[in-house]
Amino acid sequence: LHTAYRRQRQMCIRDSIIHHGNKYKIFFDLWILVLLLIVSLIVPVRLAFAEKDSNDWFMFYIITDTFFFVDIVLTFFTSVTDEKKVYEITDKKVIAKNYLKGWFWVDLISILPLDILMKSDEQ
Repeated sequence: LHTAYRRQRQMCIRDSIIHHGNKYKIFFDLWILVLLLIVSLIVPVRLAFAEKDSNDWFMFYIITDTFFFVDIVLTFFTSVTDEKKVYEITDKKVIAKNYLKGWFWVDLISILPLDILMKSDEQ
């Protein structure tokens, strides 16, 4: 079993697939979660009480959207498990198909630069 696992990890590296249990990917996912929590708390308050966003806040939004975009790209290269959570799927086509059927559209809509579009309408 250990040899099979090592062989599968080597295949993932060769095929540019990130193992879903990779400690760096887990750390990155936790960082994305922290950013989501910050944004979900700050944005409503700023929308309700701030008259105008400063350049600092604007840069913060751009940086967080960049992290979210990187997360979308990485998700296309991250292995997933089957429905029964028995096998790890490393086929890029299957990974992409599953992601496009599920959370991709929510992720994509969430990073649309609505603040930039709204700012251009004001001018």
